[in-house]
Amino acid sequence: MSRIQDIRKLKRRRFLRAIITRKQLQTARVKESGPITFIGSGANLNEATENGLRRAATTTGLAYEEVLNRAAITGFIEISRLPGTVRVTFLCPLAIRDRMGIGHLVREKYQLK
Repeated sequence: MSRIQDIRKLKRRRFLRAIITRKQLQTARVKESGPITFIGSGANLNEATENGLRRAATTTGLAYEEVLNRAAITGFIEISRLPGTVRVTFLCPLAIRDRMGIGHLVREKYQLK
């Protein structure tokens, strides 16, 4: 085989190994998390969203920015029927829920270990 073919095979093996590792990590993260929802309220939707995110950050002990990222990536922010009210939902690590004293509820509901 030529040197170029050897390099291509090596790159492909590394790429496939990286994909497998990434999938294993993603699976592990999903298994270690469960959904949690917070209600935010305010004079308008922007204030309600910020209020909901701040409540989530305060309750979980996570940074505001991390809660915002988690809501954007693993959850959602819904506009409620009531004016100036939103629901902030995201996947919260079970370790944090255990610290909050509600980890057993998530494990029971979603049949997690």
